Amino acid sequence: KLFLDHLEQRIVDQFPEIERVSEISAEEFKCKYIDDSKPVILTDSATEWKALKEWNHDFFLDMCGNIQVKQSLYDPKACSDTTVGNVIRKIRDSTDVVYIQEWWVERDFPEIRDYFSVPEYFLNDWHSKIFEKLPTHLWIGSENAVTPIHQDGIGINVWTAQISGHKRW
Repeated sequence: KLFLDHLEQRIVDQFPEIERVSEISAEEFKCKYIDDSKPVILTDSATEWKALKEWNHDFFLDMCGNIQVKQSLYDPKACSDTTVGNVIRKIRDSTDVVYIQEWWVERDFPEIRDYFSVPEYFLNDWHSKIFEKLPTHLWIGSENAVTPIHQDGIGINVWTAQISGHKRW
């Protein structure tokens, strides 16, 4: 435990805190962050989303509870088939670490698009040019759920919106 605490502190010390910005134009965003491959937190790009008001455990239990998903996709020992409802119940009722990762939610629940919109900063991605719209993947996890450090391949720029809870990057 002591070694992990030391390692975590070294990582925190080595990497600066990610800049937070609001009210930035799409052009300025591209020049300052996309072109320089620099991460940024946009603090005001989702303020009008229905997801912020309506997404909670009950929402996913009611709307998607019976949908089959993979739990803990990145952990070969814990990966298993389950339902969204089972994962939500474990998050609420136990201390088990569970995580739905990369759930292609539009395939199973196309109405998901009614709850958010793609921020203007991400509309000019090569995905949208080829596939007409960006695919929507959802991650739902318990406290202490982890996605290993990685770099997404083939020139993909990933944007993430944190709806509830917190995540350390």
